[in-house]
Amino acid sequence: MVRKVAAFTLVELLVVISIIVVLASIITPVAMTIGRKAKVVECGTHLGELAKAIHLYYDSVGKGKRYPPHDGAKFVACLYRTGTVKESRLFLCPAAPEDENDDGALLKGAEADPVNEGAISYAGRRNTPKSPVSIDNLIRREVPESRIAVFCDRIRSGGDQPTTNHGDTIVVSFLDGHVENLSVRNHLGGELRFGDGAKEPLNQMVND
Repeated sequence: MVRKVAAFTLVELLVVISIIVVLASIITPVAMTIGRKAKVVECGTHLGELAKAIHLYYDSVGKGKRYPPHDGAKFVACLYRTGTVKESRLFLCPAAPEDENDDGALLKGAEADPVNEGAISYAGRRNTPKSPVSIDNLIRREVPESRIAVFCDRIRSGGDQPTTNHGDTIVVSFLDGHVENLSVRNHLGGELRFGDGAKEPLNQMVND
């Protein structure tokens, strides 16, 4: 007696392939979105830790009298150079483009010295003593710590709208330690605009 061997017909095989293609088209974008959101969260964690470290610097290095007296990258790197922040990974955004990372050079640079070109993923505020937007000047003007931005994603100009490591989302940490994910598209005129109507110039944050 000849036994029949079960097998897929061509039609059944095409149906299975079609189902797989449809599922892949649904799952892939979802997985990519989840991955992007995870990087935003991790980036926010880094920036939040740096914001909290500002107070450690103020108390120990600044002797309770001053914050890092630098602009941009030097403002950020000061936390590393003074030993206030010892984990170099906190200076790197997990979503930094590979072309900027130069096949790992970004990480290697930060391990050696975050001041090296391209070794810091974040922008720091203008905080030299003469700067009208320095932390001390804003505090004297009674600007709340929750509205004094200290660190954010590096900002890239070009095209109709500036972008960051997260596209049209800019991750910003504030002096009180909290972090906000803001839409770059809403920052018309180069301003950080908050839900309560408060505004702060975006150009106070500089990369270099």
